[in-house]
Amino acid sequence: MGKYREGMTLQYVLCTSIEDTPQVNPIIGRIDRKSGHGAGRPTKKMIDEVADRYSFMANILGASWTE
Repeated sequence: MGKYREGMTLQYVLCTSIEDTPQVNPIIGRIDRKSGHGAGRPTKKMIDEVADRYSFMANILGASWTE
């Protein structure tokens, strides 16, 4: 619950801190509840994280998928 609240607070502060030009872009947050305390991450988790980043950027930029 703490990370959700932290993200909402961050977005609120960014959107209200500058009166003339408020921040209106979305913020990405990634919470992985099944991760351990190990030193490294499995390759699948790394691939999933990169895929999420590219999906987020594509959504923000309005990119479309072509085959």
